[in-house]
Amino acid sequence: MTDPGLLAGKLFNPLNNICGQNAAQGDFGALWGCFGTGLVINLVLCIIAFVLAEPLLKGFFGGYFEAVKVSRPHHALSLAMEVVVLTNATVVVSLVFYEKFLLHTIAVATPAVAFELPARASLWLATGALIGYMLWHGFMLLYHRQLMEKTMGTGMYMTMLVHHFCSIFMWPVSLRTGYACYFVAMFVASEASSIPLAFRTFGLRMGPPFTSSLWFRMANLTWLVVWAVVRVGPIPSMLNTLAVSNWAELDAITYAMSWFVYVPLLMNTVSFHEELIPNTGYSSFRILHYPFFVFFFFIVLYFSRRPLSLRSFVQWWTWLIVKSLYKQCCSKSKKKKIGGKKNK
Repeated sequence: MTDPGLLAGKLFNPLNNICGQNAAQGDFGALWGCFGTGLVINLVLCIIAFVLAEPLLKGFFGGYFEAVKVSRPHHALSLAMEVVVLTNATVVVSLVFYEKFLLHTIAVATPAVAFELPARASLWLATGALIGYMLWHGFMLLYHRQLMEKTMGTGMYMTMLVHHFCSIFMWPVSLRTGYACYFVAMFVASEASSIPLAFRTFGLRMGPPFTSSLWFRMANLTWLVVWAVVRVGPIPSMLNTLAVSNWAELDAITYAMSWFVYVPLLMNTVSFHEELIPNTGYSSFRILHYPFFVFFFFIVLYFSRRPLSLRSFVQWWTWLIVKSLYKQCCSKSKKKKIGGKKNK
């Protein structure tokens, strides 16, 4: 059987030399230093971006932003945080995207070894950077809980907290053990969808006339396309990798933690749908929405080893994207319900 480390080493990525020769050769001390460097630098960048966010928003939106600050302070805070989201996504994706491409290439060609592909320096650095952002964002969610919950809705607020907690705890374990690093790379690289999403959120939070502008519609379309490419596209490969991976030699703790690889598949489904369903007015569907997706998730989990089910899964995702594209680009609904009340 092909050694995963040797296979990964054949694909050169110059960014793997960014933390020095020891990290490039796989020394864990140097790799943890690389991880910590990414965490601290990106955490500082997030703080700086947040401090500069308000003057940047005033310069871009002018008096409209001042009006939002007075009438909807929770949206003003969200706008400032989106500046940080945009900064973080740009940094993280720049660090990890090529490494993610290389690991995905191996996973498609030899899925049997993909689960044991090791993390190299660029992935350690990018993961540390993203966790630095999550620490900042998690603090802001808790510190401004009332405003953020009002903006995001209780469901998405709690989902975001769970997402951050699981990622901060699980990803370093994955990097250190060398298991599921391919999946960590895919999850970190999925931050690419946050770039167009930030511009979409700028329009949603500012409201008219920006929600009817060309750049807002282009942001909607770009977000859906990027989401399909970086989050939906790799799912068949990820499921196939899990289907052919051999977990027989894993210890009990590692085995139990490996099942958490499936969680982002469910969370992507729920979070993507949560962004779209509130605009439809189908309140009865929203009540059933979480149980439905939990049930659907376990059905996919059970049948993921069967090619027919993989194809059906992709077809279902395609249907969801087409439906959401229509709703975002063609829906006439202007208001979004949060917590049972209209968001004004």
